[in-house]
Amino acid sequence: MEQVIRVQTQEELDACLRIRQKVFVEEQQVPAELEIDDWDASVTVCQHVLMKLDSQAVGAARYRPYPDEPKLAKLQRFAVLKEYRGTGLGRKMLEKMEQYAQQDGYDGMILDGQVRARPFYEKAGYAPVSEDIFMDAGIPHIQMVKRF
Repeated sequence: MEQVIRVQTQEELDACLRIRQKVFVEEQQVPAELEIDDWDASVTVCQHVLMKLDSQAVGAARYRPYPDEPKLAKLQRFAVLKEYRGTGLGRKMLEKMEQYAQQDGYDGMILDGQVRARPFYEKAGYAPVSEDIFMDAGIPHIQMVKRF
């Protein structure tokens, strides 16, 4: 059984960081110093979420207020372990995060998604802010938004 929880303990945050280490640093070769930042300092700095499948941590992400438009949540560091991609778990995690963001008073979510993940986000109702592609950690990205 899968569940998506709001991270509340250091142990849960550490599980999120391990998933992100595997996906971004090991698999995608993002430098570790770019992957971990001030938003990962504690469970209170921003809202981290952890997806578990039968008590095993398989996905992680976070969101925080978007500085340019405070009613938008900025979705970041969305990661699902490779062996669980394509199973629908990422979609379930995204939907639960949107529910949490709505509960927190946000009107929508904005993200800088990897171009290769664009179809995933489009299927979930996200649209490009523009067609501008930019590089982040050596990976092409596009900014996308969804209003609730």
